[in-house]
Amino acid sequence: MKQLNSKSLAVLLAVMCFCYAATAQKGVLSGKIIDGTTGQTLIGATVKILGTTQSAVSDIQGNFTIKNISVGTQDVICSYVSFATDTVGDVSILEGANKLDITMLSASVAMKMVQVEATLKRDNANAIAIVQKNSLVAIDAISSDVIRRSPDKNSGEILKRISGASLQDNKFAIVRGLSDRYNNAMINGALLPSSEPDRRAFAFDIFPSAVIDNLIIYKTAAPDLTSEFAGGIIQITTKDIPDQNFTNLSISQSYNSLTTFKPFLNQQATNKLGFGSTKMPAGFPDRATFVNSTKDQKIAYSKLYANDWQASVQPNTLPNLSLMVNKGITKTIGSQSVLGAIMALTYNNTNSQTQRIRRDYETYDKQLVEYSDQNYANTAVLGALLNVGYKINGNNRITLQNTFNINAENIVLERTGKNFENEQDIKVTAQQTTQNLLLNSQILGDHYLKNKTIKLKWQAGTVYLKSDVPNLRKDYYVQNQDQKDSYVAYVPFVPSTSYAGRFYSNLSERVYFGGADLSLPFKIGKQAQTLKIGTYNQVKDRSFRARVMGYVINNLTSFNGDLLNLPQNELLAEKNISQTGFRLDEITANTDLYSVNSKLVANYFMLDTRFTEKMHVAWGVRAEYSEQNLFSPHPTTNIDTQLVRNKYMNFLPSFNFIYSLTSKSNLRVSGSQTISRPEFREISPFVFYDFITASLQEGKPNLLPTNIYNADVRLENFAANGQLISMSLFYKKFINPIEQTVFYTGIGTATRSYINAKSAQNLGLEVELKRNFGFLNNFLSLKNPENFGMNANIAIIRSVVDVSNDAFAPQKSRSMQGQSPFVANAGLYYQSNTNGLSASLLYNRIGNRITQVGSFGFANVVENSRNIIDFQLAKRFENNIEIRLTAADVLRNPVRYFQDNQPNLKFNPETDVIVFEQRNASNIGLNFTYKF
Repeated sequence: MKQLNSKSLAVLLAVMCFCYAATAQKGVLSGKIIDGTTGQTLIGATVKILGTTQSAVSDIQGNFTIKNISVGTQDVICSYVSFATDTVGDVSILEGANKLDITMLSASVAMKMVQVEATLKRDNANAIAIVQKNSLVAIDAISSDVIRRSPDKNSGEILKRISGASLQDNKFAIVRGLSDRYNNAMINGALLPSSEPDRRAFAFDIFPSAVIDNLIIYKTAAPDLTSEFAGGIIQITTKDIPDQNFTNLSISQSYNSLTTFKPFLNQQATNKLGFGSTKMPAGFPDRATFVNSTKDQKIAYSKLYANDWQASVQPNTLPNLSLMVNKGITKTIGSQSVLGAIMALTYNNTNSQTQRIRRDYETYDKQLVEYSDQNYANTAVLGALLNVGYKINGNNRITLQNTFNINAENIVLERTGKNFENEQDIKVTAQQTTQNLLLNSQILGDHYLKNKTIKLKWQAGTVYLKSDVPNLRKDYYVQNQDQKDSYVAYVPFVPSTSYAGRFYSNLSERVYFGGADLSLPFKIGKQAQTLKIGTYNQVKDRSFRARVMGYVINNLTSFNGDLLNLPQNELLAEKNISQTGFRLDEITANTDLYSVNSKLVANYFMLDTRFTEKMHVAWGVRAEYSEQNLFSPHPTTNIDTQLVRNKYMNFLPSFNFIYSLTSKSNLRVSGSQTISRPEFREISPFVFYDFITASLQEGKPNLLPTNIYNADVRLENFAANGQLISMSLFYKKFINPIEQTVFYTGIGTATRSYINAKSAQNLGLEVELKRNFGFLNNFLSLKNPENFGMNANIAIIRSVVDVSNDAFAPQKSRSMQGQSPFVANAGLYYQSNTNGLSASLLYNRIGNRITQVGSFGFANVVENSRNIIDFQLAKRFENNIEIRLTAADVLRNPVRYFQDNQPNLKFNPETDVIVFEQRNASNIGLNFTYKF
């Protein structure tokens, strides 16, 4: 065979490279077609690459996809019957996925624009800006591309970037300064249950940011939305069906300034992934059997527990780890049908150490305790997502959405300090695990009927939530301050929850839901109108039980007192569980378990009434029937008894008036009545000891629901590429607001309960700005100034709650619990599609807010404001490799809570005292993503 010479080889290689480039460098263009007047998606619009035969028709959701487009600059033309043909020039097509959302105008409106602008060519905003502009209700939102420009790891951290939103305890949402009980949470349209056993709240740190497509907060009401909110409805939308096949792998590690490469304490019960068993030891009896056992039997049962009181020491802590794999599959079936799926698997493992100081005061000059805590927390999150969609044809689509998350927080707390009231120095170790599991599965359908004029949407599904606190345990060592001898263990003769003990709790909740709505278009004169009617039905079943046990001296007369001098790892060893040593005893009360069920039936109608092309109002009524039933054993007979049965029937009107000042600006005026019903634990009439907070929890079965009257005015202007400026003024009136109160009767004897305050009012102003620097072209010599951008939002809120009906309130009016007087966010961005470089600098701050409502003799506890700055730098290589460098909480401002003895929400060092202080670590992370 004749060999190739060097020239022939070079020519052959050049041809091969050319053929490879011609076949490999192809792009996919996808997006959404929207009616710029009504905000509705357009079905059957034709999108074409100018000068080619490549085209696509928009489907039932207005989506289109064109594949195998040559890389480079292309012109895109979009046409639809009775709409002006729209040409979008100079669309940059990169290899892989490209997005383009097109807003079309009816021919008559377009002609008017031609007369003024002499051209139909328009810049197109991104999808979230289009959704905001055309939404019937006022919303604020953040999309996945913005999420990627931050170091946020979960949906809770993302929330604080949205106008008027902040977090409490790093996971509970505060919207417009209103506490978690006045907000609601949804995932893909399904209402989420409370994740907490003793409060109405959802822990938003459970969803990894990698599976989130966008996050929207609805801030005004509509008949087709749940009515149980005042601050906002937080809607998490997970990633949907892909436009093309893909596989992504992402690996990141981060350096924690307090833990990485330093010693760290771990619980022995957890495995290497950070999860552990939530069950009691095999063979350990139920409560009734244990209570009726003899002392000898209790000793034998106590020996079933391992000696797990000594935390394991990890001498050299590795950097925090995050892994993510996701895959998208799409398959065309026949001429119209498309089957697609997206799968994601995420895992995060984070170690953090915080140094805390805690003080309790009876009055500001009488200190009760001062403790110094070392808090070691390992957090593991495993998440999985599977969404499957089948587009039958342009008019019918069915989607199956599944989300699974398991989240475990494992804490080892070492406390030293002084108990001034008892004149003792103390050493305490607590080990606590909180493990949450969430499974959401639902099927949704979208259909256009009768020549695409009638739209039917339906959904059905289930949510399962499980929250366990297994084997929380504390040991307690003391020494008298006047003797300064070695520390001795404190094990009582009568079991106590404050000393050597074990605690278990289990909460499980199942939610079943289903709903449908029908949109019927019609005309009055030349104006298009829409009538929407629908129903939503939901059933909840929750069960909660706790198991509380304490170690005691088995026999006071024969007890070996030398055992109390043993160290932590020997004190409760098996050999010391004996006749002359210790045993477990039961403290669980009959009321430490309850079961509840509830149902909700909602029917609604809503009219989108158009008076002119620029002015319309969406108005209607939502009728809700709800029922709550609570069962718990009677405190003396132990017979399961129905203790609460609440029935509510509410008619809740709302309206949203929208006037289009221009094609890019809206004036919105909204009014509504919403409601906040008592949560299950809030109406449970018995006293329950919360081992975690070391306080008593007491519900009030006579709590009334809170009626809320809302008024909003918003002015918003949208420009190209997602730019906007908006200003909102809102007012809220609360009748019978529910608030948690705390009563103190000494050290460790706090009782947390609930009251209906008389009334409350909220008045607030929100301003948001998103802007790129393209407008500086004429003033600066920056190259591509449109690559630079900024956003900023601030909410200023004044709230007053009337608690004159509470005889124990230290003041008769104050700001609402959890209400911040301001919430501020700001960010600077740089992003270049040319060199693949991006950077962001983010800022967040909230105003001082009451976290704990005081009682007679004890002032309110206030969280002090602090500054948070985060940074990210990213570089993309060859369109399939990305490296990101992140830095979170660069300033490390301390977290402080103070007792507000002069109730003005301002810290005065002469009269106020700091009751809690914590300094967090800075985290520096490096992320690597590869796209196959």
